[in-house]
Amino acid sequence: MNEKVVKFDPNSYSDDKLAVQSNDVLFGQQSFTNLQRRIYLLAIAQIKRSDSQLRPYRVYIEDLKEYGVSDNIYSHMDRVTDGLMRKVFKRRIKENGKRGWEKWPMISWAKYIEGQGYIEIELHREMEELLLNLKEKGNFTPVPIANATACGSIYGSRIYAMLYSWRQHNKMQISVSELRKVLKLEDQYKNFAHFRKRVLEKAQKDLQKHTNMRFTWEELKKARGRGKGRKVTHLVFEFHFIADQMNMALDEPKKKIGFEPKFNLSERLKENAKLNKKELHITLKWLSNHKTQQWPMACWLSSKVEVDEPKDGNGTAIREINKWAWARIEEAMEDGGFPEPEKSPAEAREINPEAFENDVPGHDPNNPFNDMKPE
Repeated sequence: MNEKVVKFDPNSYSDDKLAVQSNDVLFGQQSFTNLQRRIYLLAIAQIKRSDSQLRPYRVYIEDLKEYGVSDNIYSHMDRVTDGLMRKVFKRRIKENGKRGWEKWPMISWAKYIEGQGYIEIELHREMEELLLNLKEKGNFTPVPIANATACGSIYGSRIYAMLYSWRQHNKMQISVSELRKVLKLEDQYKNFAHFRKRVLEKAQKDLQKHTNMRFTWEELKKARGRGKGRKVTHLVFEFHFIADQMNMALDEPKKKIGFEPKFNLSERLKENAKLNKKELHITLKWLSNHKTQQWPMACWLSSKVEVDEPKDGNGTAIREINKWAWARIEEAMEDGGFPEPEKSPAEAREINPEAFENDVPGHDPNNPFNDMKPE
């Protein structure tokens, strides 16, 4: 099968689809597991260009399940965050012409409440210089999070990000010793044949299967010596991107979402707010006991969810509508409901009678909520 090679442009992604960080982090020593790295990347993707300081970030359990999060989420998240908070970022520095290093834990705080569906983490304050105001400082890379988190191996994810930082050249040269340090493999796979098989070939297959990047590499050997005995000292990676690997529209403009003007709340919550079966059941059961909330919720859907570009209270584009909508619905159920709309159903019917047309068999057009029994 022929693959269409494209020139990849991070501007084809909105900010919340990119994990932007200093190249010091990309090439710094880290020892995340793949699950821990996914949590970290999902957190930093929430950083806005205008942010002046870091804050707690929510990472939803649903985004972690494919990485083996067990049914006993409470215990699993406890173990995962324990390990995450032990992960140290280390970088080399020079002061007064002398070599040195500095290091700190990347995650300083974590919180999980049973049943909430997300964990909250806070990054160490020393990470601010590596994650904030990067455009002014330069030397940063915006990595598409869908590809970076799709990798099945931690080596694949790290190599993807490192190569991506050289996307303007489609080539990167690095010494084997440097790559070992970045991946924290100084004491593993000392036989280069093992390093090639367990790290390079594994990452290559991983990226080909899960991402839009393809790479090959050339092994440069030590000048001295002859034949097979010469040591591989450097690697020259060459790479390119292909279209549609992740079903991502690289060049197409965003399509506007069209919504039917129906007042069948069960269908709208499922199709437009993207509630899953359990969330829908809980919501409809609550609405059946709070019938006066049916109209306020319908109006909330119309004004906040069923629009071309849904945004949160801060005016920021909503990254995942299902999680955002469910969080707002949960808050409303806990706080007594959504605020009463300015217009009554009768007044709204006069303005937009088509919205109250019979869209369900046996549906009373004057009572558009009679089909809302919990499934």
